[in-house]
Amino acid sequence: MWDAQHHRRSIRLRDYDYRQEGAYFITICTQKCVLSFEDEALKVIAERCWMDIPGHFPHVELDEWIVMPNHLHGILVFNEAMAERDVGAHHDAPLRTESAYPTAMNGALGVVVRLFKGAVTKSARSAGYEDFGWQRNYYERIIRSQAELNATRAYIIQNPERWQEDENHPLRLHGA
Repeated sequence: MWDAQHHRRSIRLRDYDYRQEGAYFITICTQKCVLSFEDEALKVIAERCWMDIPGHFPHVELDEWIVMPNHLHGILVFNEAMAERDVGAHHDAPLRTESAYPTAMNGALGVVVRLFKGAVTKSARSAGYEDFGWQRNYYERIIRSQAELNATRAYIIQNPERWQEDENHPLRLHGA
């Protein structure tokens, strides 16, 4: 039976393969846009997990990114089409137990984001931040040109100075 309360309309492009080469701009918000990353220890956890992404997904390169008080903006660049590669866990591959990331089964954008969010959550809760969480989804945009890439980089770099006007700022969220 279809449950309208739990049905979510996907914001992803239909029939688009999110494993293919390209640049993707993503925004991930904390649960209820709580200012979690004003706590320096939590911010460091998020930064460390973000910087760990290429170690777990060799086809992904980090471009410009920033951790804001209640969200993260970043550009992920996929360097090779994952549909063509044999990726993921192999029965004879060693597992890196020191990592907060579980072994990934494919390198699609959604998997990268989901495992990043999971790694931050696991590390935060292990560090005593039991209430830390993310909003359920994330925003993404496919970057289709060099001009768009440059504009997105500028947006990310300038984000801290425009924090008061940011749509994720508590004053904007709560109408104060």
